[in-house]
Amino acid sequence: MCLKPVPQDAHFFTESRYNGTKTIAVTPDFSEVAKLSDEWMSPTQGTDAALAMTTGHVILKEYHVTNKSEYFTNHIKQYTDMPFLVILEEKEGVLAAGRTLRASDIYGALGEKDNTEWKPLLIDGTTNEIVSNGFPYFNNKAHDQEIFTNTEHDSVLMRNVPIKTVKLANGKQVKVATVFDLMMANYSVDQGLGGDNMAASFDDAHLTCPLGVKK
Repeated sequence: MCLKPVPQDAHFFTESRYNGTKTIAVTPDFSEVAKLSDEWMSPTQGTDAALAMTTGHVILKEYHVTNKSEYFTNHIKQYTDMPFLVILEEKEGVLAAGRTLRASDIYGALGEKDNTEWKPLLIDGTTNEIVSNGFPYFNNKAHDQEIFTNTEHDSVLMRNVPIKTVKLANGKQVKVATVFDLMMANYSVDQGLGGDNMAASFDDAHLTCPLGVKK
């Protein structure tokens, strides 16, 4: 397993507009971003989150699982935080996404000298993977609140996530997962790991369930 720090670049909406990118705003209200976009889609209030989850699921499923695209794979490697490693922290018996793993966490900081606390890490190469399960959903009957529409989901939704173990400079071993794999699980996209609570179609209710991790 080879770890290396990666640089971070910022990409902004206004810069894309100046470069000629066509933009579409998806907001129930006529917001600031809607005024600056080429098109404005206005879903009914309360349905925009479901629309966003479904859209994300389609993109991840179609271009990163079913029909992997070299263009999109290279883009997320170079311009996004999806390859970054996230430390999984135990909270009340479950593993939850914590902060990004940094060069300063590793003994010798991987040879880096400057700003090691600001250099996130990714894995270059492949290693054996272990699987962690679970993503809690906080708006089911057990957490009934009148202002929300409740569901029949369990309090914890089990999903399979590939994780790795990394030894820190202090000798402690932590489990980490990439932003990409956490996002895929959050959108209930099956990467071939199987398990329950994976979306069978784009209108599946499992698309609307937020993120967490259980051992």
